[in-house]
Amino acid sequence: MIQQFVKMTSDAVLDRAESLATKTARGQFVYGTLTAHAASSHNAIKSFLDGSGVRYYTFWINNSLFVYDADLALVHALAGRSDVAYLHGNEQVAIG
Repeated sequence: MIQQFVKMTSDAVLDRAESLATKTARGQFVYGTLTAHAASSHNAIKSFLDGSGVRYYTFWINNSLFVYDADLALVHALAGRSDVAYLHGNEQVAIG
């Protein structure tokens, strides 16, 4: 079985944080924006992975997921998704 990090294509827009007056306000804005963006952009892929019966863990900090115990067919399916920027695994996988 294959373990893969899956990086989503979209990233949260954090530009507004620079204009906030305090470190606390900036931190709250960044945290809220990152968590909301990840929650929204993970919906479709989480449904897909739930339907595939594999375990995963989500990371809001960089809008990615870690997929446990994927087979090669699932890796190919993930790589072909338009909402996935790239896959990075612990082991080399021949694709093609």
